[in-house]
Amino acid sequence: MAAEELGDKALALTAISPSLAATELEEARKVAGMIGIPHLEVPTHELENPDYATNPGNRCYYCKSCLSRRCP
Repeated sequence: MAAEELGDKALALTAISPSLAATELEEARKVAGMIGIPHLEVPTHELENPDYATNPGNRCYYCKSCLSRRCP
């Protein structure tokens, strides 16, 4: 686990957007708390990208591209 290997350098990160279910966010918060590491919540805006919003077969590419730009 990252917390075991990285110690106080470990960080949980969750990308927040309308495509993330509220239950998933709560679970991420809960797990980070149980592990004892900081949890950073970063808002993303992939729905503002028309290439993603049209829901094409390769929408995962557009979502991941958005995440990599916001969370280097």
